[in-house]
Amino acid sequence: MRPRSQQRAVVCILTALAGGFACGPRFGLDAAVTPDAPFRRDPPAGTADPPFVPPSVREAKLPNGVRVLLAEDQRSPIVALSVAVSRGAAAAPPGIANLAYITLYAGTEVRNRSHLASGFQELGAMGTTTLDDDSFAFHYTVLPSGRRKALALIAEMLRRPRLSEEEFARDRSWLLTSIHARSPNDAIEDAVSGALYPLDHPYRFDPDGDEQLIRRIPRAEITRFLREQVQPDQIVVAAAGHVRWDELFADVVAQFADWSGKAPPARALPEVSPPPADAPVIIVDRQGSNQSEIRVAALCPPIDSADRLPFLLLASALGGTFTSRMNLNLRERHGYGYSPHTRVETRRGSGKFTAIATVAAPRTRDALEEIFIELERVRSADLSSEELALAKVSFLRTIPERFSTMRATAQTLARLAADRRPIDENEKFAGELPSIGEREIRLIAEKYLNRDKLRVVIMGDAATVRPQLGVDRVEVVPMNAD
Repeated sequence: MRPRSQQRAVVCILTALAGGFACGPRFGLDAAVTPDAPFRRDPPAGTADPPFVPPSVREAKLPNGVRVLLAEDQRSPIVALSVAVSRGAAAAPPGIANLAYITLYAGTEVRNRSHLASGFQELGAMGTTTLDDDSFAFHYTVLPSGRRKALALIAEMLRRPRLSEEEFARDRSWLLTSIHARSPNDAIEDAVSGALYPLDHPYRFDPDGDEQLIRRIPRAEITRFLREQVQPDQIVVAAAGHVRWDELFADVVAQFADWSGKAPPARALPEVSPPPADAPVIIVDRQGSNQSEIRVAALCPPIDSADRLPFLLLASALGGTFTSRMNLNLRERHGYGYSPHTRVETRRGSGKFTAIATVAAPRTRDALEEIFIELERVRSADLSSEELALAKVSFLRTIPERFSTMRATAQTLARLAADRRPIDENEKFAGELPSIGEREIRLIAEKYLNRDKLRVVIMGDAATVRPQLGVDRVEVVPMNAD
């Protein structure tokens, strides 16, 4: 049996849930007036957002082309290092770049795989790598005392890789295993990229590659990629945190200054034309699924285009916030899906825009029609001044996040430099926002989101989805991710 105090508490809880407050006075409460009643009547006034002050960045370049950037912050107890290579998955046939960068951990001329791992572990270095179509990077966070050795280990992997046949087989096997574990989301992303980019375009393929391609990659192709593409004129060393400029610069000089060589010209990206007007709707057949994931996709401006910032504002107003048009329509008005939204992936070449909604399978056609209604609205009429203002505020609030931690700051600087973008690009964007008006947004929508430039990809049960669509041109592909 419970103690009396616990019995009393249970009775009070049950009474309160039933709408009574008989227990209140016993504990000094009053049902009519509570001590904080005035506070509840008059909520505190909001305060203005504090101004964002971007970090001060110092930059230099070694004679061999290695770029060095630092956002110093002596208040931080750590140093974040991001060492990037300006050649990503698009620099080689599918799968080669990813496998090549994975093998950098396989060993060097002076250390094997275990020695490299132990070296980072002894420093307490927390690290990861990133790879996309345009660049690759190491990201490590260390104590100031470990900065020099961490940079030395990264430089050794980049400059002196040694790939044995045994280690190559091990890394290739690991990559093949990871491909087998790909998710349904990977399957639909592949389908969207295949719908937007031609067969000879590197953006069409997942950076991981596929099983058949990877099995055919010889070790010599990997070593050739590293020898040709990983050269000093493609290297960026970005740091943030507790390190002074003279210290960091001296470390970079010690590790990279005697490295010579140049990478070949970047692989030219093929031209991308809009999909044909009669392009089929693609259904990724996930048999038995009670939901459909809808993707309406289009090409978007590359990172160096003057259209990029207006397009980002357009995407935000369309599906980037809770009060965006897609969310208010599909979720709030119709209840078709929980979180319809838009996503923009900008690249050095034409990027990828997607309007996304996950809905109950019987509502697939209804939801798709509403997405097209919203796309037509942004093409045919201006946003309201309130919508555009909210999109601008939402964009501004994403900028501090890119510098919210030492690691985020180093990664942001490394990515900007690897993409040959101005280091103060975010601040420039903030300065350009006031001049962008509603008419400019509509013209951007007409340019990029015209109906004949859109592709539809749906992942769901084809037997349920296809009869709803009412179109003749449908391509059903199996989903092999499960």
